[in-house]
Amino acid sequence: MELISLSCRIIIGLIFFSSAISKFSNMIEHIVVVRKYQILPPKAVKYFAYLDATIELIASLLILFGYRIELASLVILALVIVYTIAIIVNLIRGNRNMSCGCGGIIGDHNLSWLLPIRNILICSIMVFLMNYNGHIFSIDSLRSNSVYSLDSVYVFSTIVSSVLVIIVYSNLSSLVYISNSFKEILGKE
Repeated sequence: MELISLSCRIIIGLIFFSSAISKFSNMIEHIVVVRKYQILPPKAVKYFAYLDATIELIASLLILFGYRIELASLVILALVIVYTIAIIVNLIRGNRNMSCGCGGIIGDHNLSWLLPIRNILICSIMVFLMNYNGHIFSIDSLRSNSVYSLDSVYVFSTIVSSVLVIIVYSNLSSLVYISNSFKEILGKE
């Protein structure tokens, strides 16, 4: 069961980490996609786009490193439910020729009924992670005096950090844009 939990953490963590990096790298496109959903008031779209990507980034890192897994899983579960509702509303409206806005390793797809089905699968994984307490290679296991040695957590953290550095490095040219975008949203030049 612990290897299943670890696999789920890695899969979900990488999906949402890469999605957050993709959104930050292409923030203007992300804002346009959020606006096309026509769910939020126009003034809230930009703030939601930044908040969405920031929450994805933080929650994915917490899941990957195994810190506060239950809370991070609940946060991602809530995000996926919000995304699913927005997708279903737009499918009912007949808006199929627009990007889902997912980005990252799962990519951007036009809206279809397969997306809510995929999101239900993601939700079930999040519920599993929220309810399963035996988290191998996690910071949480250290806090609970688990049998896992500190060395194994260090090795796992090093591997995860290396993968994250590769993902960030592959988007390095866009990171300058992220900094400028934050300055713009805060109204500072």
